[in-house]
Amino acid sequence: MTTIELPLLRSKCAVTLHPPSADAECPIMQEPIASAVLQPFPRPYLADKPTHTAMTLQCNHTFHAMALVYHWARNRNVLCPVCRTGPKQRLVIGRLPKEWRYSMAARVRRQRMQDRAEEEQNNHQVAVQLQGTVSRLELSILIEAEAGVSPPAWNLRTQFVPLADSMIFVVPVEDLRQIPYTHDTVIRLVPYTDLCRLQPSSWFRAGSSSPGSNFTVNGDARGFHHMHLFVSEELFAMLIADAFVPPARFHMIVLSD
Repeated sequence: MTTIELPLLRSKCAVTLHPPSADAECPIMQEPIASAVLQPFPRPYLADKPTHTAMTLQCNHTFHAMALVYHWARNRNVLCPVCRTGPKQRLVIGRLPKEWRYSMAARVRRQRMQDRAEEEQNNHQVAVQLQGTVSRLELSILIEAEAGVSPPAWNLRTQFVPLADSMIFVVPVEDLRQIPYTHDTVIRLVPYTDLCRLQPSSWFRAGSSSPGSNFTVNGDARGFHHMHLFVSEELFAMLIADAFVPPARFHMIVLSD
């Protein structure tokens, strides 16, 4: 039995490396630790201790050592997969045993890219399925003008458009033409749903500059030409949740003096 310290971002995490008992099963692999082999990393955690394939945490939960380390590296935390206790930090892959740390880093990088691609594909499939009920998926954009400008704010509705590799909300052309601000007005854009106000763009001069990477706005002295909002996976998930929350659950209470 050997106590080792795993390298974390700002500290270290003490764990016990030891030979597994005959009946110990890894909660991650769901196989007996004594016979389990993590195919991408068949080597033991320490080359000089080939029989020490079990890793026990301070919470007393035991795992296949390489399966646990890979799980931590992929999920960017060192919490126990069973009870979720542990330091809220990341594992530093570059300080792991040199026999396999480079292959671990490459594998984790590929897996994260694959996970992200699958998540985006799943979101796109949901978006396509929602095309028939697009009226339920609503996002508004509030234009706030600089102090002294009238009107001080202007609301816009958007149309949901799922694309092959992204999801965007587009302000219809007829609504763009109704915006009462000239191309030299300083404004900012604030997307919001019925439930919450989202991160606004930076302030910019209408028709002369872009408000940020998630917004695309174009205009000149003749007015606004287009306005798109590219949504993230988190925002899209929020909008899906908002669209299917029963309105009866929400009430507005107005208090008077």
